Amino acid sequence: MSELHKEATGEGWHRDGDDISYKINDIIRNKSNIPSDADKETYRKLARHYYTLSFTYTVKYDDDEVYFAHSYPYTYSDHLMPFLDSLASNEAYHNYLRVGTL
Repeated sequence: MSELHKEATGEGWHRDGDDISYKINDIIRNKSNIPSDADKETYRKLARHYYTLSFTYTVKYDDDEVYFAHSYPYTYSDHLMPFLDSLASNEAYHNYLRVGTL
């Protein structure tokens, strides 16, 4: 999110950038669960890899503050609670959802 873009257009978080990709990489998260004598097929099934997010972004304004997020961020108070309240008020969800304070 660009602070200056938000000031100029009123648009907050939005998708932007070029050459966006999210791909598996060669780094394995936890090798300890793979036996040392594992064959290639077993190794491939047990290996859990990290992923890499990459993108190109061109800054559009001088002296701007730009924020990046993997997905649209939301806050508990501003976004989640109104959404849960809308679900709780829908009778179709009464058997599946109960909202309360712990």
